[in-house]
Amino acid sequence: MSQDMQIGQALEDMARSAGWGYVEQYIQDQIGARLKDLERKEFVDLARVARLQGEIAGFRAINTYLQDRLRRYREALQKGD
Repeated sequence: MSQDMQIGQALEDMARSAGWGYVEQYIQDQIGARLKDLERKEFVDLARVARLQGEIAGFRAINTYLQDRLRRYREALQKGD
């Protein structure tokens, strides 16, 4: 089994676990909290805005990576790779 398939299988196992929903919810909660900060707070220091934007991008990147790896793994299984 290739390394990509091993990673995909590990992520699939994780996605089927009870804890996966908690991880997904945590990521969404963190994004939401930072978006609220950006919408509601008054910022004097633009570096704080940039930091919040970077954190949002980071959480979204993690979620996108995981979803993309799972999608590619599932597609490979359907093709019989």
